[in-house]
Amino acid sequence: MKALNPGLVMLFLLCTHWVMGQQKQHAVYALANPRYDSIVIRWAPASQVAWQMGNRYGYQLERFVVARDGKPVELSGQQGVQLTTAPIRPIAEAQMEQLAVKDDRVALVKEAIYSKDFHVSSPEKGLGDFITKQCEADMRFGFMLLACDLSPAAANAAGLRFVDRSVKKGERYAYKISMTQQPKGVTIEPGYCVTSLQEIVRLSPPREFSAQFGDSIARLQWLSNIDKGIYTAYVVERSKDGKSYQPVTDLPIMYSAEKNQSFSYFIDTLLDNETTMYYRVKGLTPFGEAGPYSTVVSGQGSAALEKPFIDSIAAIDNKKIYLQWHLSPLLQSKTQSIAVTRAPKVEGPYKDISQPLGKQALTWLDEKPPADSYYRLKIKTTDGRVIYSLPELGQLIDKDPPAMPVGVKGIIDSTGIVHLQWDANTESDLRGYRVFRANAAHEEFTEITNRVVRKTSFTDTIQIKTLSEKVLYRIVAVDKMYNPSEYSTILTLNRPDVVPPSAPVFVYNRVQDTVAGILLRWKNSTSSDVVKQVLYRVNSQVGSFNKSIVFTDTTNKVHEWLDTAIQAGGKYYYELVAYDEANNSSKDRSGDIEYESAYRAAISNIKAAADREKKLINLEWKHDQDPAVYYVYRSVNNQSFLLYKKLNGKQKSLTDDEIRIGNQYAYRVKAEWTSGKTTMMSKPVSVSF
Repeated sequence: MKALNPGLVMLFLLCTHWVMGQQKQHAVYALANPRYDSIVIRWAPASQVAWQMGNRYGYQLERFVVARDGKPVELSGQQGVQLTTAPIRPIAEAQMEQLAVKDDRVALVKEAIYSKDFHVSSPEKGLGDFITKQCEADMRFGFMLLACDLSPAAANAAGLRFVDRSVKKGERYAYKISMTQQPKGVTIEPGYCVTSLQEIVRLSPPREFSAQFGDSIARLQWLSNIDKGIYTAYVVERSKDGKSYQPVTDLPIMYSAEKNQSFSYFIDTLLDNETTMYYRVKGLTPFGEAGPYSTVVSGQGSAALEKPFIDSIAAIDNKKIYLQWHLSPLLQSKTQSIAVTRAPKVEGPYKDISQPLGKQALTWLDEKPPADSYYRLKIKTTDGRVIYSLPELGQLIDKDPPAMPVGVKGIIDSTGIVHLQWDANTESDLRGYRVFRANAAHEEFTEITNRVVRKTSFTDTIQIKTLSEKVLYRIVAVDKMYNPSEYSTILTLNRPDVVPPSAPVFVYNRVQDTVAGILLRWKNSTSSDVVKQVLYRVNSQVGSFNKSIVFTDTTNKVHEWLDTAIQAGGKYYYELVAYDEANNSSKDRSGDIEYESAYRAAISNIKAAADREKKLINLEWKHDQDPAVYYVYRSVNNQSFLLYKKLNGKQKSLTDDEIRIGNQYAYRVKAEWTSGKTTMMSKPVSVSF
């Protein structure tokens, strides 16, 4: 239930009893209201087209006797009584002008029917507050129906009301309201209603009227679904002394047409938290009649403090009721004790059914609950206040879970915001949904909703800088008894790739003397999504702005490169960059390398001797300098020389025991100093084995 305001003008089109959400149907709806000596007939067109045709052609009203003294009367061949000699139409504009002086709702009907612009000169004058030129035809129709619901004079002026005074006790009548003439191309179905003088409707006060007071607000609610069809609007009144009451809104509060909603609601703003406010509510019928007042509720506002929330209530073996709740950190810090209260009706009275619980308590089990009960938490705070949770219904009935949610879909944006959607379940007792998440199908799914989600959508935030490439979701539907459905099928989404691949690593970079150039070796990136690696050369003497591409590898398998496109005397460093599928990159940088083409004299005194008994070859050399290391290269059967051993600079011999009979072996030796200077590669020395 919402109070009308300028931003909700279109709500009028949905809130009248007559339209009932079927405004496109061309028909007439009718209702009867028996009095002690007469019967009031009210009708309304179900569409704007039917209304225009009714204004043009008028309506005819016929009455049939369907029963007399409790006995049915044969309708076959019965001639209906015409209750008017002329069609029932809206009264003339001049007559409406006179009536509008006393009833501004008649003025609204006049504007809707006769005004060309449907414009009220001042927004301060009564119902004109909410009239705009937007969607004018539907606006005229909706406002006209609203005015007729609230005022018998307006309904009479619009030609939508008739009082039948020629009725008799003991007779039951059927009334037929139809167009006096059917327009071309459109069929407008007549409306019917059946009643008698003995069927007077006794109006009852709105039931289960209650109020929850917060920080400068009062949240009112009352049971309205059982009065559906009787009341179409309500008037909420308030008082500071419990005696003198005034309406809280200029306009009545319209009945909510939402499905499965038992209560209507209104939120009133309080001037302060110290004044006791009294409230009562009454209903308004489509005949402009007001029903009796509800009981009076009263209370004071309280400083803002988040209410406790019962987020789980479920039947255990259909014999016990289990409650679970949570308190905000602020409320928990101010809690002295917690009690569980129970009542047969939502408005109470509530009685404590538990011993005082400590503020750390989060669950409680009702061992002997009635079949239907309302539960509330009662929190006593350290400053002497008592705070109640909203009522929650516990039932020992339903054991059937909802259907598994279907149609689950979602997207992830570049910031890690996940938008999920799924098809709505159709169960009438559905409470909502819970959302679960995992990083892999073999992992256990974890719930990420703190409480039941009412909508069929959910927004999640995930980490995108992680090695997990995917995120998985499943949805569970929960009914009012918290019975969970089966998990939905798994929705798998790919995380946006913002994590760079692992960097390649240089392991060797030296000036090569056998072939003029710089030899580079590295370990490739270990990431599986690398699409290419690019080697860049930078002349250190010039700066990084002259960076140039040496080569590009799309296989991620090359791990060595000899750079010959360099100049003697130059100083260079290299960058090796790995790129993944999302163009994320990581790199390694070599140290500075001075390239010079001069080499020290090759080692010449090298001897190699085969020891066939021990199946080895002894290699030794003489060298009068003290290098840092020696490199020994070996060739087998005239193939390329490959590095075989790296030796300490003091070691000038080598035993090769990796020998096979019948092979030809050749060796070459090179020395290297810590400065990077090397000898020329020695001449090969060969041994046949």
